[in-house]
Amino acid sequence: LPAWASLYVSSPLAMSTNGSSDSSSTGDMETYTPLVDPTTVSNFSQSMSIRDGVVQTNATWNGLQLRYTVFAHRERPNVGVMRLDVEGLSDGSTIVVTDALDGSAAKRVINESSGFETSENQIIFSAVSPAGVPNVTAWEFSAFDVLSSGNDTAQTSSSQMLANSSIPASVTSMIGSNTSTVARSYILSGPAVSVVKYVGIATTDAYGPNERSQALNAAVQARKDGYDTLLKEHQQAWEDIWTEGGDVQINNSKNTTVLAELQKMVRASWFHILSNLRPGNESAGLGDTSIAPAGLASDSYAEGIFWDADIWIAPGLLSLYPNFASNINRYRSKMVNQSIVNAQQANYSGLLYPWISFRYGNCTGIGPVSRSRGFLSSRGCC
Repeated sequence: LPAWASLYVSSPLAMSTNGSSDSSSTGDMETYTPLVDPTTVSNFSQSMSIRDGVVQTNATWNGLQLRYTVFAHRERPNVGVMRLDVEGLSDGSTIVVTDALDGSAAKRVINESSGFETSENQIIFSAVSPAGVPNVTAWEFSAFDVLSSGNDTAQTSSSQMLANSSIPASVTSMIGSNTSTVARSYILSGPAVSVVKYVGIATTDAYGPNERSQALNAAVQARKDGYDTLLKEHQQAWEDIWTEGGDVQINNSKNTTVLAELQKMVRASWFHILSNLRPGNESAGLGDTSIAPAGLASDSYAEGIFWDADIWIAPGLLSLYPNFASNINRYRSKMVNQSIVNAQQANYSGLLYPWISFRYGNCTGIGPVSRSRGFLSSRGCC
């Protein structure tokens, strides 16, 4: 999918250390990116909570205090939220904030498109289809919002038109040039600026046949509900998971550093597993997807489903989080018919699942069925 967690802040190159500026030309602007001159950055820190998955990044850049907050909403599976707080601007000075959906992150896709939504203010969209699967489309909509004094307010972008700017050249050089990339820049003034992008995502598999409207409505509703509401809702959803499930506690009666660190690692592992699975009682396309080796945030192994999910991940889930374990079982269940065909093609009876399983559960991903260790059957790995 196109990368949705993209918010760029740009300031004039002539920005002084007290936050004032004497230029508003986007061609003369410098943008905070991973490639920024490190001598202009101080007080950098980044953290991710393994209790609720909220990622925070802080930095002082050219005299501006920046704080990014990002989370993929736990309760609303097709909503992502990214907030940017900027402090240190002098009265009357301006910055440019760019909201982007970066199509360069989308791999093996066709039917790319992007644009500006006309039915709502300050919304951009991007759409792609998997290569070879033109009847499936993934839509992303990003609804941009400005918070008043850093808090939720009715006076937001959903009802007000913001001053647009041309996209700074320093932003254009960072994002993709492909058709599924889209960006829009806004001129904002200090002394403090707080903005949020609410992203709605929907695919044909999980939200068809109205996946476009489902993605748009998710973004619009999220912006309407506001940042504070979404954050509390997200954090409560994680608390409910931890409360309903269980824990693996390591006996550390002697309070050793090694065992304390091991305890953190165990709980971090639970977080990463649970953050990449939906409960098995959810609808098709959500509750029957299993889990790939590197989860949802990586393209490792092309996000195929390995036997590792059944052998190594499912048993632990079954003991503490059975509803999540059922997601893995449901994935295999929906592939039963194809597994029978796999077995027949290899002159076997019963079921054969590929070592690496993708959309169709057939054997094309790793070659023909054989007697190698490449498959799961009722006898295990054969």
